[in-house]
Amino acid sequence: MAPSTRTTATKAVTKTAAPRAPKATRHAAEDPKPAAGTRNEHALALGRELEALRLTCREMVQAYELRVGALLAAAAEALSPAAGDAGRRLPSAARLEAALAAIGKVTVKPAKGRPKDFARLLALAETLVDTLHEES
Repeated sequence: MAPSTRTTATKAVTKTAAPRAPKATRHAAEDPKPAAGTRNEHALALGRELEALRLTCREMVQAYELRVGALLAAAAEALSPAAGDAGRRLPSAARLEAALAAIGKVTVKPAKGRPKDFARLLALAETLVDTLHEES
C-alpha cells in the first residue's frame, strides 16, 4: 500500500442543531381555516356582484345615450324652424357647412364600444349644438 500523503488529521465534526422555534399553530379566533362551503358561498356572492355590475353598465350606457340623444335632438331642432315662430330661420350656410365638416372629421367604431369613441360622440354633439345655435 502506498503511504498516505494526507498531512492533516481528520477531526470529528459534531453538529449541534440550532434551537428551533415552535411550529406556528392555527388558532380559530385569529386565522380561521376556510370552511368547505365557503368557496360556494363566495362564488354565489361574486356571481350576484357581477350581475349587479352588468346592470350598472347597462344603466350607464342608457344614461349616456339619453344625454347624447338630447344634444343631437337640440342640434336637429335648429334645422326645423317651428311653424308658429316666423322669426326663426335656418342657420347660415357657413354654420351648416361647419357642422357637416365636424361630422365628417369624427371617426368611430361602434362595434368596438371604445371609451374614446363615446367621448368623440359627446364632443361632436356639443359642437353641433354650439355651431347650429350660435346667434349671428
